[in-house]
Amino acid sequence: MLVLLPSYLVEWYSVLLVKYPLLGKILPPLSGDVRHLKPALFSITTHLFATNEPANRPVEEGGIGYKGILTSLEGMTQEVLEWNREHPDVTAPRKIYQSSLSLADEIRKLGAVTSTVGA
Repeated sequence: MLVLLPSYLVEWYSVLLVKYPLLGKILPPLSGDVRHLKPALFSITTHLFATNEPANRPVEEGGIGYKGILTSLEGMTQEVLEWNREHPDVTAPRKIYQSSLSLADEIRKLGAVTSTVGA
């Protein structure tokens, strides 16, 4: 709820700027990752339960006989250990991780710059 409620404010603000273009001249557009924080982002996570039980069933029973190598907890532990190995010095600058949407925006901007330079 702590993240879902502010997401409604972000959506309201975005819709307000689109619905009333004159406000766009007064109010700044949302930038960064906050512009993606909207209620639709959370809708699938409110009722979705993921399981690989159907895949674990034997082929004779309609499954594919999947047997996982790691559990989710073991996978998360591996990720934390890898991150700790990559960042042994706490005082050094940290690598900034970004969402796939932010990365897509950066790639789109680079593509725009490349197309204007090549033109």
